[in-house]
Amino acid sequence: MAKKDPKKEVEKNYPEFVDVVAGLNIQELEKRILMYTKERENVLDSKEKDETLIKTAALKKELEAPYRDSIKAISLKTKYLFQLLSEKGGDTNGSGEHSKQ
Repeated sequence: MAKKDPKKEVEKNYPEFVDVVAGLNIQELEKRILMYTKERENVLDSKEKDETLIKTAALKKELEAPYRDSIKAISLKTKYLFQLLSEKGGDTNGSGEHSKQ
C-alpha cells in the first residue's frame, strides 16, 4: 500500500486550513504546530478519561475473547497440520500436488 502524502491529503480534505496557513511565516508556523500539538494531547487525554469509551473497550475485549481463543486454536492446529504434512513429504506450497506414498 502506497504511503499517503500528508500535504496532498490536507489540501484535499481541509482547503480552508491550507488557505489560512499558506501565508504564515516561520514563527507563525511554529506557533501553529505547537498549538496543534497541545490540542492533540488534550484530545488524547480526554479519550483516555472517557468512561463510556473505557467501559465499551473493556466489554468489546470481553466479548471478543471466545472468538480470539478459537482463532488462536485453529491457527495453531493449522500450523501443526502443515508441519506434519511437510514432515510426511506433502506439498505445503498450496499447489495441490500430492506425493504418492
